[in-house]
Amino acid sequence: MTSLEWARKPCLEGYVTSAGMGSESLVHATRAAFAQYNNILLPEKLHGTCMTVVTIFMDNLTNDRVLIPTMGFLIFLFDANLIELLPIQEAS
Repeated sequence: MTSLEWARKPCLEGYVTSAGMGSESLVHATRAAFAQYNNILLPEKLHGTCMTVVTIFMDNLTNDRVLIPTMGFLIFLFDANLIELLPIQEAS
């Protein structure tokens, strides 16, 4: 899914919406699956996935249906220390 450029954003948008809002069991299951999946990703792939989530956030600043779950998912990324796995890029 993440290797198909055209499918990455719509698929992640649906996934983030499920992982950010929904029943408690759905939130736990989707977050656990995402963390487990990202543990096997190369840092470059994780970076692309995280940047897509940030793009989803920025594109939906006026759409609470997507914005609020995306904010919850971004908080999860920090809480799960997945952001720390990203490669550090020097500012140019």
